[in-house]
Amino acid sequence: MARQKNSAGREDKCRREDEGKNNSGNGWFPTDPNNPQPAPSQQKHTDTVNLTTFSLARENDIDLFVSCDLSDTDKNLILTDVWVSSETYIFPIIEKNKGWNLKFQHHWLKMFKWLAHSEISQGGFCKVCLIFSRTGGFRCQKLYTLVIKPMDNFKKALETLNNHAKHQYHKLALEKADYFLNIASSKEPEIISKKVKENRENLIPIIDCILVCGRQEIALRGHRDFGALSFDGEPEMNEGNFRVILKYKAKEIEHLKNFLSSSYRSKYISPTIQNEIISSCGDIILKKVVKEVNESHYFSVLADETTDISVVEKLTICNNAIKR
Repeated sequence: MARQKNSAGREDKCRREDEGKNNSGNGWFPTDPNNPQPAPSQQKHTDTVNLTTFSLARENDIDLFVSCDLSDTDKNLILTDVWVSSETYIFPIIEKNKGWNLKFQHHWLKMFKWLAHSEISQGGFCKVCLIFSRTGGFRCQKLYTLVIKPMDNFKKALETLNNHAKHQYHKLALEKADYFLNIASSKEPEIISKKVKENRENLIPIIDCILVCGRQEIALRGHRDFGALSFDGEPEMNEGNFRVILKYKAKEIEHLKNFLSSSYRSKYISPTIQNEIISSCGDIILKKVVKEVNESHYFSVLADETTDISVVEKLTICNNAIKR
């Protein structure tokens, strides 16, 4: 899982940092698991720290998931169970903000529900953008502050957070996060599975009509091959064999008739979709032919090439497979 890889990589980073602290004599190193050292918020030495001498990472620190491929489990953990500092936690003053004596504030987490604090990097991250909006803004550029880099400059922190909340990519990420959580909490699957089933039931007759035209070597298109199908009276123009056969079939299938006569834009009957279905049918036939040839004991190949009126060479390949 991506989470395991993230943790392993972050553990190596923390191990290197801790080894540096142990060798330099700055900070503390928990060498005895039976005698744990105090957390950073309980230390009484100073309120100002350097990142290279800070404590070990929390298990679900949001920094563990930055710039990583996230599974659905990781995404759900970030949105629901990422590490959150307690009310008594004392945020340290990192070197970058030492001159202004500034540090992360608890009330920011209450003002901005999407904000998460990282004890590893001692900065803030946007949970939803880290998952759903890693690019955005002008020409979809890669996002840095609050997404792949922590907000650790607190001089204009509120201004930065308010501006981030106004961006369209952030609002879209919030919507995606809500939808993801609804799916994860089993509030929507029944609705989605029902819609998927309906779409499949409507698509199968459309594919059948294309297969009929293909088997009988009937041209699909006519003079007018776009727009909604009308079941009232005769069309003014020739709609083509595919649309006529589909209309005849829909008269006996009520849900298909309602679907084709509805105002939905996606009805899977446009020339583009017809070509995609034909191409998919060709791929399936080719796989079956190749499988038959591979399973045969003997086979022969006959190839013939000709040039059409547009001076394009056409190559026809025929095969004969013999099975014992």
